[in-house]
Amino acid sequence: MIDSHCHLNDESLIGEVDEIVERFLDAGVEKVIDIGTDIESSILARENAKKYASVYYTVAMYPEHCENYNEREFEDFLISCLEENSKGSENANFDKILTSDEKDNLNDNKLIENINKNLKNNENLVNSE
Repeated sequence: MIDSHCHLNDESLIGEVDEIVERFLDAGVEKVIDIGTDIESSILARENAKKYASVYYTVAMYPEHCENYNEREFEDFLISCLEENSKGSENANFDKILTSDEKDNLNDNKLIENINKNLKNNENLVNSE
């Protein structure tokens, strides 16, 4: 069984994640995906994935966090995740979900441009409400 959406990276859970992971494994959950919602939670999700073989992670910027969005900081973090995972680290989550053609395009600036474009569009939506 896989939990496809959790927030082990929630700051209120710091110090409890070891126990939570042990409980979900005991309950028969083999893998969980720790969802990032901004840079800070994405960093924590990546740290969890490095620590626990059964934890995978996403890097994301939810629309409600876009007003605090730092384009350069997010781009640098995203690139570091892509580079780390493309080198075959033990938690190479991108290698497990991307086709070989998609992996070949990871170094393509269009990927980063599209991400930044979408984040800016989300920021405009949040700021217009």
